[in-house]
Amino acid sequence: MEAVDMINKSIDSITSELKALRTKGSADAEAQNEQVKELKATIADAMKTHEKHSDAMKEMDKANEKCKELEKAIGELDMRTKNMNTKHMGLVSGSSFARLKNEMAKEFASCIKTNGNQAVSMTMTNKDFQDTFIKKSAGNMTESGNFAGEFVIAPDRLPGFFAPPLRPVHIREFINQATTTSNLINYSQETEAFDGSGSTAQGTSAGQSDFTLTAQQMIVQKINAYFQVSKEMLEDTPVTENYIRTRGVQRLMMFEDTALLTGNGSGANQYGIIPVASAYADIVIPGATSTSINGYDVLYAAVTQAKVSYYTPNYIIIHPNDYLSIALARDTYGRYQFPQLITGGPGDFYINGALVIQNTAMSQGTFLVGDFNQGATMFTRDEVEITFSNQNVDNFVKGFITVLVEERIGQAIYRPTAFITGTFAQGIVSGS
Repeated sequence: MEAVDMINKSIDSITSELKALRTKGSADAEAQNEQVKELKATIADAMKTHEKHSDAMKEMDKANEKCKELEKAIGELDMRTKNMNTKHMGLVSGSSFARLKNEMAKEFASCIKTNGNQAVSMTMTNKDFQDTFIKKSAGNMTESGNFAGEFVIAPDRLPGFFAPPLRPVHIREFINQATTTSNLINYSQETEAFDGSGSTAQGTSAGQSDFTLTAQQMIVQKINAYFQVSKEMLEDTPVTENYIRTRGVQRLMMFEDTALLTGNGSGANQYGIIPVASAYADIVIPGATSTSINGYDVLYAAVTQAKVSYYTPNYIIIHPNDYLSIALARDTYGRYQFPQLITGGPGDFYINGALVIQNTAMSQGTFLVGDFNQGATMFTRDEVEITFSNQNVDNFVKGFITVLVEERIGQAIYRPTAFITGTFAQGIVSGS
């Protein structure tokens, strides 16, 4: 085993010497040439010793692997020499390196010789070490001229996915919230009443009152959507899962807004506010004309209509474009009627005591005024849930994952008259 040990030591020594050549300056060229001679002598001694111990083939295979690693180190030094100005960077000179390279290539090509029926060959040849550095003319270096390949300069990667924003505020934020453990909610609602209250003379009969209670039923409904994603997409781009969790829920919430406002069915399946809300009354605004009345006047009158029915409206929901029309309304002299909305930003804007809410869930040109505290409650059976599963159709054999986003909710509108709805176009015409 002395041959193996000697070769291993020689390889380790050569490796360290190659590393040293990376940092020594050109002023040490003579000393470096002497070290090259010593390296050659070490290799020659290792080869002679190896010829006397051919029975150590298994260990020689390990030495061969080290030779390959050394071959890689020489290649790296070769590449580094080609791409750097040796006179200024302090590396071994091109001519010295060329001699070292050619001489060592010949020695390493026969470093491991044939033993019996086994043979190990080195792929390193003089052709593999063609010295393009010596042939290249010096010049000004630029990224486009001296960097070859796509990723010489590694690009920065911004985390996550970027998509257009979705609705930031949802209708559930303005409605009473409660939970339920059933799929049905029953309640009694006064639908008719007669008030016989009054003053009577002594000995006369009191006035008779009457009312009718109607049983109402709310059915909890499921809102859902699903994504079909390959397993590889989830594994190779981990941000995909987070994107689905956030984006999927946001889109579900946008549909929930529509369901709470306009409903998702009829009869017991109907739980939207607008279809059962009271219609805006054609209130004539004293002194108003078709050219002077605006959306502010209509909303002020709608709040008053709800107050007449003993409600206290707390929110007015309109489309942002309708909010814009009100904010930019001018008088006959061209002056802004609400300058605070122009100079101070949106802020909190109240009309007749009700806070104006801009929300794209409302169709442009329509409005909803309501006492949301007394008028309705949103019930949640199951909060938003996200499920990942391969148990769908042939997902398992095709490598797909189904992602289901769902919730179960319902809305009891037990006082429909707490809400007033209508269109600005109708209100402006009727008001004048």
